[in-house]
Amino acid sequence: MSATVDPAPVVKTETPLFYNCNYPATLLNLDTYQNVKSRSKWNESPEARQRRLARNAERMREKRSKESDEEYRARLARNAEANRIRRQNESDMERTLRLMKNAARQRLRRANESGEDRAKRLAKSAERMRMVRASAPKVEKPNLADRLKGY
Repeated sequence: MSATVDPAPVVKTETPLFYNCNYPATLLNLDTYQNVKSRSKWNESPEARQRRLARNAERMREKRSKESDEEYRARLARNAEANRIRRQNESDMERTLRLMKNAARQRLRRANESGEDRAKRLAKSAERMRMVRASAPKVEKPNLADRLKGY
């Protein structure tokens, strides 16, 4: 009697637990498991990181300066639509984290701005408010006698 041996043993692979849970990827740092480039940056010195970010910023400035107004508007529309779709599908936890990050980024930016930058930001904000108020439909209030009739 000879027993037959299966030449290819069956190996059961299980999905890691962190893929099955409901926590957002930002809490679990799933991107660090999947992004090979981020792994190479772990050993990056702060100076090297600053240089890399400066190079990237300069490259993006050059790229934006070359695009036409129509291309700029199309890029903004694409980004807005992608953000809208992403936000429709986000959980409460992801939304909270996004808003917290935005608030922290804004606080940091405002802490580092000069008086001139602050004046410029407030002027732009005031101009936007004027535009919104000017474009809002005018609501006519009834005169005081009509408003007090029920009293």
